[in-house]
Amino acid sequence: MEDWSSVLFVLITVFILVITFWLLDRMFIDITGKYVLITGCDSGFGNLLARRLDNRRGCHVIAACLTEAGMRDLGSVTSSMVTTILMDIGSNESILSAHDHVLSIIPRGKGLWGLVNNAGIISAMGLPHWHSRQEVSHVMEVNLLGTIDVTNTFFPLVREAKGRVVNVSSGLALFPTAGSYYAVSKAGVEAYSDFIRTSMQLSGVSVHIIEPGSCKTSFLNLQTTKDSLRRLWNRLPLEERQDFGGEMAYKTQGLLVLVCAAAAVFACRVLDRIRVDIGGKHVSITGCESGFGNLFARNLDRRWGT
Repeated sequence: MEDWSSVLFVLITVFILVITFWLLDRMFIDITGKYVLITGCDSGFGNLLARRLDNRRGCHVIAACLTEAGMRDLGSVTSSMVTTILMDIGSNESILSAHDHVLSIIPRGKGLWGLVNNAGIISAMGLPHWHSRQEVSHVMEVNLLGTIDVTNTFFPLVREAKGRVVNVSSGLALFPTAGSYYAVSKAGVEAYSDFIRTSMQLSGVSVHIIEPGSCKTSFLNLQTTKDSLRRLWNRLPLEERQDFGGEMAYKTQGLLVLVCAAAAVFACRVLDRIRVDIGGKHVSITGCESGFGNLFARNLDRRWGT
């Protein structure tokens, strides 16, 4: 009887070890020596992700920045494993130039193991009809068309490595706030991600979406947001101001203060989710410690049981 107990104990132990190693293998992929391209690395999540991968993962990071100052600042705090390049995702010419630069960095036959579409801009908050066509077009040009252009341009390199595309969206894409065309552009990013997922899987490339909630980065800046609202307000006709002024203007500004003040400080949790094996069937909603991220997650749970 004791012999059977010993055998059973060994079998259970082996089974637990096999399951543990299987789960760890699915959670953590060895990316040592692989190449990852991240856009929007001047500040915010892109900058933090480039530095984190440099410190912990041992991969080659190609960090695309909008400005030369951003390149210098990031280069000064990272190792030789991080290469900074210029890229304005709102310009096809800039994207093509960056592509040529990336080709000169990656060894022939290596390809891009990861493409993180992080770059984007935030739109001014205000009522929808306060925005000009040019302002709406600019947000779409950068956040949506820029993401599409970058993905299409670099897809052959991602396909070569059978890598993955990670598109940084926003919880606002599914839970939009009034007066933000940023949410509209990010909803487009999600639709585009779903559109390309099936076709890219045929090439061995996976597509993932990250939906950060409210996180304190330089991207969410109270003063900048208040200034943009004031700019929209100042150019409105007097009649429009009278219809939507006073109490509403005060409440709108109070909402901006609430959004920025309630933003979760745990930006590192977003970075932990922008990993390569994110898990195909599930969408990541990060920044749920407080603010809109928390409200959104609870609302989804009540309505759809997700």
